[in-house]
Amino acid sequence: MSRPVVEEEWPEFVQLKEQVISLWFELRLFEDLYSKDKQTVDILNATAREFFYSLGVSLPNNLLRILAAVYDNSKTGSNANITLDGVVAVSGTWISLTSHSKCECLLKSVSNPRGKLRDMRNKRLSHLDRRVLLGQRQLGSLTLAEILLLAKTAGKVLNEISGELFDGSTGFENPIRRAPSDIMSVLQNQLMMNKIREHVKAKTMPEETAGKILAEGLWHSRAWQEWCLANKLNPKHYLP
Repeated sequence: MSRPVVEEEWPEFVQLKEQVISLWFELRLFEDLYSKDKQTVDILNATAREFFYSLGVSLPNNLLRILAAVYDNSKTGSNANITLDGVVAVSGTWISLTSHSKCECLLKSVSNPRGKLRDMRNKRLSHLDRRVLLGQRQLGSLTLAEILLLAKTAGKVLNEISGELFDGSTGFENPIRRAPSDIMSVLQNQLMMNKIREHVKAKTMPEETAGKILAEGLWHSRAWQEWCLANKLNPKHYLP
């Protein structure tokens, strides 16, 4: 079946797919920047502490918001919502009974997260719940492993449908190729530049050497390696 036909006749599927792509993008960004190792976080704090603190707060909030929406009820009162169970419920019109049953089993394989997700979203994001903020009521929480399971299940369901519709799938789990590594490279370059300026200012590094290091590409520079060796310094001593 052609994608234009699906986009026109089943826009709910397309919109839900876009939400799950966004979910995985933010999940991978959070993992790569905040969950890999302590040094990565130290680099973030040493370069743009306020910005990355704000990003570290907003990413989990966005993950919670998207998950709560994806796993929400397909109807809230008289309002219709685009949700995973809503798309699965009508998928029998588009895919085989076997694939439809598999999608239902995938949804049942995760413990029903709807109540917990809705409560967390409503009390933490949509409203400043007094009892929660004052510590008089404890909300449930989600571990990173639980978030990953919910995200993977959503991707599997949508790919089961895509497999029948388009004979293909979406790489939900790999939405980012170089963004986090590029960010870290830029930040490490900035830290190295700061360290070179310190050495030049302290007259422990000749300006000519600093210029050669810059021309050779900073931490790829042979001149940097040789200067660090001559001064008995670790070539990565610019890192926090």
